[in-house]
Amino acid sequence: MGKSLNGKELGKGLSQRKDGLYQGRFVNSFGKKQTVYAKTLNEVRQKLRNEQYEDEKALNVVAKDTFYYNLYVVAIDTGMRIGELMGLQWSDVDFEKKVVHVRRSLCYFRKDGKYVFEWHDTKTHNSKRTIPLTTRAMEALKKQRVRGQEILLKNAQTAQDEYKNLVFVTRNNRPTQQFIVQECMDVTTRRIQKEHPEFERFSPHCFRHTFATRAIENGMQPKSVQKLLGHGSLQLTMDLYCHVTDDTLFDEMRKMEAV
Repeated sequence: MGKSLNGKELGKGLSQRKDGLYQGRFVNSFGKKQTVYAKTLNEVRQKLRNEQYEDEKALNVVAKDTFYYNLYVVAIDTGMRIGELMGLQWSDVDFEKKVVHVRRSLCYFRKDGKYVFEWHDTKTHNSKRTIPLTTRAMEALKKQRVRGQEILLKNAQTAQDEYKNLVFVTRNNRPTQQFIVQECMDVTTRRIQKEHPEFERFSPHCFRHTFATRAIENGMQPKSVQKLLGHGSLQLTMDLYCHVTDDTLFDEMRKMEAV
């Protein structure tokens, strides 16, 4: 727990320097250590909230024209696992009700001496879930449907019957895999690093972490976050993500003054 110059506890990641400025330290969604400074405690807390999503904003700008941008948007706005995204089919998307149904995962692994795709059940029973879609995720899926139709026209013969209904595919109309998505993300990382060398490599799982972190910080109930993420227990959700609310404890306690 950080302290002010007079010894007052300020909260996790917060402290006050000898020049009087408050500072807040955090590790953002992509694993990068950052520090922000301000004259008041409330200002540094606001900066923390803003800066934690700066990399997400950079990603949205730099990755906008990449092949898997629609997948990134759906991932960051639903918290779905990469295997669940790989196995998502159009029959799982309900545009009318604005929801997506998570029913399975598509895995790519070595079996009997060769690499194969294989349908797997969801990670846990709770992983079978229905997730409401944001407007941004809806738009990304609509764009992906158009892209999928374009890919199909060029590569109608390459898709196997059991995979022809997939939402996210390669340029050759084949099932995608985490390695391919990671390669695309690495291209984006290198673009960002040209102006921000400190920007670190990140993985598809970071989108899931960003979704959960953002949900908790914006006041979503942990039980709801658990259900959306498909965690088997509330304790897992609490252990992984509820630490992000530590810096807002003083703001929350002020609400009690009005009671």
